[in-house]
Amino acid sequence: MKTDSLARLAGIGTIVLAGAAFLLPLVPFWPGEKVVGWLLISAGILEVAAALARSSGDRTPALLIGLATMLSGLLFILNVAVGFLAAVHIVMGWLFARVALILYRGYRAAGSARVVLWAGASADLLLALVLLLGLHISTLVVVIFGPTSELVASFALVFAASFFVSGVMILMLARDRDDRSVQVANS
Repeated sequence: MKTDSLARLAGIGTIVLAGAAFLLPLVPFWPGEKVVGWLLISAGILEVAAALARSSGDRTPALLIGLATMLSGLLFILNVAVGFLAAVHIVMGWLFARVALILYRGYRAAGSARVVLWAGASADLLLALVLLLGLHISTLVVVIFGPTSELVASFALVFAASFFVSGVMILMLARDRDDRSVQVANS
């Protein structure tokens, strides 16, 4: 399989995972941390596949982004996140780690790839800040009422948004590589 096709497939797969995360609030019961963990591990595998599909340049930052996502998923599967608030902290840590790694990758990129990566980092930063700013309110609600369906739904939407942005970012970077290879071939 061509590397560009693998990157496109990884991007589309990540967007499909975004759809699955978006639908989690519609499930009549909370499927649990393990489902979130497997979503994260799946997204991480797709991010690693997209990184390996790169034909040139340093793959390390892209691989680290996927590995950070997989590690966060593993924390959920191993039940390290006991309780809703601990899970929120893991997700915030994952998002902030992604922001740092994507910004670093963007700093090293050129042209439209830099813009795409910085836009992706900005989206994850915004999501992390939303969780951080809402944490105090969430803490109060969880202490008084327990994790309500609205809190769980907003939590699932953070995953959906991050996965969607990641998938679009992977697709745009693959397209950018296609554009550059066409320019080289026509030169």
